[in-house]
Amino acid sequence: MKKGLVAIAIFAFLFTIAWVIHDQTKREYMGDGQEENLNQFQIQTIDASQPEQTPIYPKFKPREYIRIEQRK
Repeated sequence: MKKGLVAIAIFAFLFTIAWVIHDQTKREYMGDGQEENLNQFQIQTIDASQPEQTPIYPKFKPREYIRIEQRK
């Protein structure tokens, strides 16, 4: 009985930590119909007072399980 409660507590703890990390590292993906503008870039100047915008990534293609990108 005690082992089961400890196992459940450890699982709940790890699950909660994974949930929080997932929410903090969430990526936004393009919706349907936005792929045709993928090769077009919008250039703008960055003002130091504006917060940094998060990038939007294209959706994964069929059978594309990972995507390797260069660091910025």
